Amino acid sequence: MATWGGRLVATAALLPAPLVLAALATLAGCAGTQVDRAMGVRADVGRLPAVAEVSVAGPSADRGAQVAVTVRPGAGVGEVVRVARGVAEAGGDGGWSTYRLELREADHPEDLLVGDEAFATGGARSAVEAFRRTSDALLGPLTWTVAPGSTTVAVDAGGGLAHDVQEAARTAYGDRTTTWRFVAGAGTVLVDGRVGPAEQELVERVQRSVASPALPVPADHWWLEARDDHVLLDLEVALPGAPVAGADLVPERYADAVGRLAGTALDAVRGGRPRLAVPLWLRLREGADVFAWWRSDRPPVPGRDPLGRGWDRWLHHLTAS
Repeated sequence: MATWGGRLVATAALLPAPLVLAALATLAGCAGTQVDRAMGVRADVGRLPAVAEVSVAGPSADRGAQVAVTVRPGAGVGEVVRVARGVAEAGGDGGWSTYRLELREADHPEDLLVGDEAFATGGARSAVEAFRRTSDALLGPLTWTVAPGSTTVAVDAGGGLAHDVQEAARTAYGDRTTTWRFVAGAGTVLVDGRVGPAEQELVERVQRSVASPALPVPADHWWLEARDDHVLLDLEVALPGAPVAGADLVPERYADAVGRLAGTALDAVRGGRPRLAVPLWLRLREGADVFAWWRSDRPPVPGRDPLGRGWDRWLHHLTAS
């Protein structure tokens, strides 16, 4: 049911008193119905044998319904799948066309499996098996999100980035619908599909090089993408005296400071066994200002930098040297 939101008072002031009371009663009835439905779903899901805890929030104006379930220790894969199906049945009985399901296991509460109303009938068993296998292998907390046609595996790797990328490769999990995301301090890694030896070596080379304190200007933050159609390394540069005004950030002043970082980054993405069959991209930024951009598949594009500072040509020449 639509609500009046912030215009309730203004609209009510224009209505006769009996209509105001009727409208308020209708709104209260809608809210009461949603609460009753949420309580009913919670009771139905809570009776499932494998469920240890459950919390339910009904739909609101800005989000759908949400169901969070903690599964008892030792529950089998089939029991977890039955929980997902039980939530789907309870949600359907409650009149919910869509909802978000969050599944945790009591003995691994830091890891989260997320699905929606399609999860129970869309390969839930294989998702639970892969989620458990990966959870056991990785050190960092895991959020495994299943949506129609896609799976995202997000890992808070902390100081164990190299380990977790290596273990992700050993699981051999992933296809064209899979995206891996690893976050570790100053670094973020995205990999399309399966993490393989090439991606593993690429991550290791980038991690140990671009943020090295031995560099005169290291990267404050770095973002690495190993996509199906490109490899991108995006570096946020810790320039001396930052922040630097855009018009002052020119090669004549900062090329010497940035040069070793850029050269190290290029060695990292071009050396070893990266995905040489796809284009390689390198971006350098100072805050939101992407001041230099190189792509192996095309020459510098005139006009990309509105300030015309010449960094793209400088970086192009650096790659050729």
